[in-house]
Amino acid sequence: MLSGVKTPESLQACHIIPVKNNGTDHFSNGIILRADLHILYDKGHIRIYENGNITLSKYLSNDPYYSKNIPSKIEIPKYVNLEALRLRNKYMM
Repeated sequence: MLSGVKTPESLQACHIIPVKNNGTDHFSNGIILRADLHILYDKGHIRIYENGNITLSKYLSNDPYYSKNIPSKIEIPKYVNLEALRLRNKYMM
């Protein structure tokens, strides 16, 4: 889990491949993120790779909160389409 938060009201379903890039609403094209992380993921400040590695943009790497509280690796849920993660990162969606 990227944030460790389990409070449903603060979590959102996030498209891996955005709908504007022909991403589907199928659950395999989604990952659950805390609301602020969802925004940062959509803006490209957080990258999640197929192997679970996480990278932060320079902007977030310089932020005292995010740089210390976002793990460098997570376990990718089994339902997630790994090819979608690869494509999102390859094409910087």
